[in-house]
Amino acid sequence: MLNKYGQWAIITGASSGIGKAFAYDVANQGMNVILVSNEKEQLDTICTEISEKFGVKALPCCVDLANQSCINDIAKLADGKEIGLLVNDASYGIHGKFAETPVEDYYNLINVNVNAYVTLTHKFLPQMISRKKGAVIMVSSLNAFSPIAESAIYTATKAFELFFGGALWLEMKENNVDVLVVMPGPTRTGFQEKAGTKVNVMALTPEDLVRGVWPCLGKKMVFIPGLYNKLISFIGSNIDMEKRVQLASKIYKLMLHEKPDADLFQLLAELDFL
Repeated sequence: MLNKYGQWAIITGASSGIGKAFAYDVANQGMNVILVSNEKEQLDTICTEISEKFGVKALPCCVDLANQSCINDIAKLADGKEIGLLVNDASYGIHGKFAETPVEDYYNLINVNVNAYVTLTHKFLPQMISRKKGAVIMVSSLNAFSPIAESAIYTATKAFELFFGGALWLEMKENNVDVLVVMPGPTRTGFQEKAGTKVNVMALTPEDLVRGVWPCLGKKMVFIPGLYNKLISFIGSNIDMEKRVQLASKIYKLMLHEKPDADLFQLLAELDFL
């Protein structure tokens, strides 16, 4: 990682879940890290642990990505450093009927899930291009493959990340900059608690997910971790859009709210898709 991409990595959403797993794994491979989150106590603890355990520099950047002006704070901390890896991971979801949720909540969600991805990538990609080395990882979601009722804006932002990262993957080939879109399914993070959902029994750990990223970076456009998630994406991509929305929305409701341990094939049978 250090030789291939450079001295420093920026990781957003680094105080918990997948972002935290990225922080430890990247530091373990010898890169210094700038860790971005709005959870100061957790962030400070992680930076101290990483510095002591791996002997690299770990700088906390406590900002709220819902406020776009915070990008200046990140850029200031990164000034003069060789940023070789950008992991856009920070994200959150809102569950509920679209019309019943204050629109301001959606503005904040879009700032975190879309605008921060665009602004940070646009800020740090040019130096990677000029050095002819670097990598950008977009952490999207398996939910990007289908609209989901009661999660309309979240799934739309995840689709944006997929399309954005996919386009960059091709654009950056001539510049020797690797781009990978990571598509987690159920993962054991703090995301579910914040979104008000439950954890599926098939959920991977963040550490297992991150370990699977590196063999794909520079070789694939999209990484879907786990056979279960690949199966879900395959089934979803082979039915028409109307049925896909119905199926994804019902599975989302059953697996994450009413039956978090439900078997996929049982669900498909119950919903008359088999």
